[in-house]
Amino acid sequence: MSLKGQFLLAPPMLPDVNFYRSIVLMMQHDHEGAIGLILNRPTDARLNDTLDFCEGNESTEDQVIHVGGPVDGPLMTLHTIMEYAEQEAMPGVYVSSQKHNIQNILTSGSVPYRVFSGYSGWTAGQLEEELERGGWITCDATSVEVFSDDIDIWKSITQRVGHEVIQDSVKPDWLGIDPITN
Repeated sequence: MSLKGQFLLAPPMLPDVNFYRSIVLMMQHDHEGAIGLILNRPTDARLNDTLDFCEGNESTEDQVIHVGGPVDGPLMTLHTIMEYAEQEAMPGVYVSSQKHNIQNILTSGSVPYRVFSGYSGWTAGQLEEELERGGWITCDATSVEVFSDDIDIWKSITQRVGHEVIQDSVKPDWLGIDPITN
C-alpha cells in the first residue's frame, strides 16, 4: 500500500536526530522507494537570501526555507497552484523544483506555499522495514495541515493521532456498551 499523500510521524524513540519530532509528507512511495519532505523543520535561511531565485521577483514575502530531510537535493516548493505543478503530492498540493515554476509561485499572490532544501528518501523496501519495526506512525494528511504553522503542526497532528489511538484501543464492552445493539 502506498503512503503517498500521508504523514509519517517520528515516534519519540526514533534514534535518528534528523527526524526528531518530525512530520514528513510522503510525496512518492512505490516499489522503487519513497520520498517525502519534513514539514516542521524551519531553518534560519530565508528565500530572499537565495539571490538566484529572487532576482526580478516582486514578492515582498521573505519565506523561511525548511529542511526537507537529510538528502541533498534541489530547492523544492509545496504549493497549491496546479499550473506550476511538476508532481502532485496529494490532492490539491503540488511540488515544484524548477526555477521558473518557483519564481511564478512566489509572484502569484497570497497562495500557501513552503520552500524546502533537501528531502527525505528511502530505498526500495527500507521504509517498509522501518514501519514494521515501529519506526514511524502514519496518518492521513490534509492540505490545511501541510501549510499550517511549524509549531502548531506537531501539536495538532500528534493530538489527532493520539485521540485516534485511544479511540481504537477502548473497547465498547469496557464502557458497558453492547456493540451489537448500539
